[in-house]
Amino acid sequence: MRARISFDHLYAKRNELLDLIAVKKNYQVTDQFGELYKTRIIDNPRMRTAAGRAFISDNKIELNGKMLLEHPDELEPTFVHELAHLISIALYGARGAGHGRYWRATMRMLGQEPTRCHSMSETAPIRRHRVMAYAICACNKAPFPIKPRRFAKIQKGVRYRCMTCFKSIEIVGKNGNAR
Repeated sequence: MRARISFDHLYAKRNELLDLIAVKKNYQVTDQFGELYKTRIIDNPRMRTAAGRAFISDNKIELNGKMLLEHPDELEPTFVHELAHLISIALYGARGAGHGRYWRATMRMLGQEPTRCHSMSETAPIRRHRVMAYAICACNKAPFPIKPRRFAKIQKGVRYRCMTCFKSIEIVGKNGNAR
């Protein structure tokens, strides 16, 4: 069982930051902006290299709890970064999407330096696809690896062609011998 990080204190931070924006922009807390007070904060254990993601349509923020547990000082800046995405869309519409000038202005209003990428070391292993077999084509180039999904399709009868000679590829064994 992996250790879990608590995001409970971030709900109070969320409300504090939204109040700050409402005061700075002289904004009425209604409609789309008011919905931001209901933003959910979720730990996504499947995240590997990203520190967080904001989902405008679902009004939620997903954080990489494993990475942020290893770098607790990055929790709040990451949360503010993702919240800034939701706020900039609420304030500026489609113009506020991405890491453009409206998002950067929102980050500055929230008292953060607008940085696009984190500098945390990524301890997640790189996913490497397993090689099932090797294939070769009529132009006699060196055998190339076939990954599981393509191998299964070839076994079901799907034909793949070489991009050089346009002839069908043939599966060869892992040691380079024909099957």
